[in-house]
Amino acid sequence: MHAQHSAAHATQDGKRANVPRYTPSSLAGYWSQDEVFKAWAGSLDPECNRPYTDDEAAQFIRDFCRVASRKELDGAKGEVLSRFNFMRRTFAAWRDEYLR
Repeated sequence: MHAQHSAAHATQDGKRANVPRYTPSSLAGYWSQDEVFKAWAGSLDPECNRPYTDDEAAQFIRDFCRVASRKELDGAKGEVLSRFNFMRRTFAAWRDEYLR
């Protein structure tokens, strides 16, 4: 199971509900095994005509975010956080189009 923590959000009736939140490192771990993410990452590599493997996707995330370990993503600030958020938004936009 992926590491997660809960964040309180108001429901329609005004009560607070615990909604699972994933840490950047847990998202990175999930993405490296996700077929859609691996297809996206592989599509960005001009020398690759296939989805990335789990290991290639994990390395892609580390390289893109410029970290040695995905654990470094938790609590990241500055450039690392900016790069992670850019990757997250870019992948989400591509995924939404891909899954249409």
